[in-house]
Amino acid sequence: RDPDLRHQYAFKVQADDVQFAHFMHSLSVEYGDSVPHPGRKHKASQALFPGQQRVDRGGDQHDGRADDRQRAGALAHEQEHPHGVEYGLQVGQQRGGHRRDLAHGQADEEVAARQAKAAEEEKRPKRLEDYDPEMQRRILAEMKRAERNRKLLILAFVVLMICGFGGYGLYYMNAGKGDDRGGELSHLVGNDVLANIPQNKGDEGFYTATIVDESGYKRTLEVLEQYKSLYYLNKDLIGWVKIDDTNIDGPVMQAKDNEYYLSHDFDKKDDRAGCLFLDCSCDIVNGNDNFIIYGHHLQSGRMFSKLSEYESERYYANHPIIQFDTIYEEGRYQVMYAFRSRVYDADQVVFKYYQFIDAHSEEEFASYMNEMSRLSYYDTGVTAHYGDRLLTLSTCDYNEENGRFVVVAKKIR
Repeated sequence: RDPDLRHQYAFKVQADDVQFAHFMHSLSVEYGDSVPHPGRKHKASQALFPGQQRVDRGGDQHDGRADDRQRAGALAHEQEHPHGVEYGLQVGQQRGGHRRDLAHGQADEEVAARQAKAAEEEKRPKRLEDYDPEMQRRILAEMKRAERNRKLLILAFVVLMICGFGGYGLYYMNAGKGDDRGGELSHLVGNDVLANIPQNKGDEGFYTATIVDESGYKRTLEVLEQYKSLYYLNKDLIGWVKIDDTNIDGPVMQAKDNEYYLSHDFDKKDDRAGCLFLDCSCDIVNGNDNFIIYGHHLQSGRMFSKLSEYESERYYANHPIIQFDTIYEEGRYQVMYAFRSRVYDADQVVFKYYQFIDAHSEEEFASYMNEMSRLSYYDTGVTAHYGDRLLTLSTCDYNEENGRFVVVAKKIR
């Protein structure tokens, strides 16, 4: 009944047994052993073709002449259509392969569709109600924990910001107070309001110092009038340093060590800005080859923060003179060198500018001068010789660990 089958195999189905045998043979080629073949007993043939079953049952009734007729008819058909069977085999194989490919393609499409649907389900956000009660409880507990951590993080951030801005504000507030106090101290320079008041009643030598030279000659030094008021307030005062047109303008202190005035102000109160101070190994009464003054490098610009400007030769040209008075003697110094150095380990054998306070020979003095000249950013043309008095200003430098910026000047005779 299928017109495709009639077209594929290109022959007519006849009512006689021979033609029907060829027809069933071609079907068996296409569909395999599932199609029964005449002349061969087959369970499927018994199920599918009851008529054939009747033929088989009646096979013992005739003497084999029907089988001879079938074989003769098949031979005659093959002679009449020599390519019929071969063509049927080819077409059956092609059609069977096509149907198998079609079935496989449909299966692949179904798998792809199921996978796409599963992916969409995974992407779609699930609601809390989609989970079982135990999972809902866990999810709610995790959400509460995350919310608590978020609040703690925000609180910590707020506290950190308050502390940061508070510390920043406190720093600049103290810097402002320091500037105000510096202005007050500057106002006291040359003010004789307290000059004639001794520290202790009857102590007339409060403002004097005695020098004994090598020959045993005694000489008395007296605190300069302009510094007596300050000296009365703090006997650690040893002088005043100033560079015109800069904010370097303040008292210089000296303690028994080089630590105290790193964190104390003129009034001996705790202050991270500290004070400018003279190296504890220096002696303003008997004098040294080199006075070394230290000061912090602060963001507020106080103390020696502007000292690093001497890296520029133009800045040096605009500020070639440093005024440094001890409490006993006024002094003016001309800048010679400006360089960067650092604090070295004790066992390192290198030039350490902070150890040069006195030279024990002319050769040693010349060696110090050569080292500083080598490090200097530029040549000022100013030189010094053994016997000259030097002044070194030193501050922190943050270009390297334990870095220092140094300016060296020679006293103008």
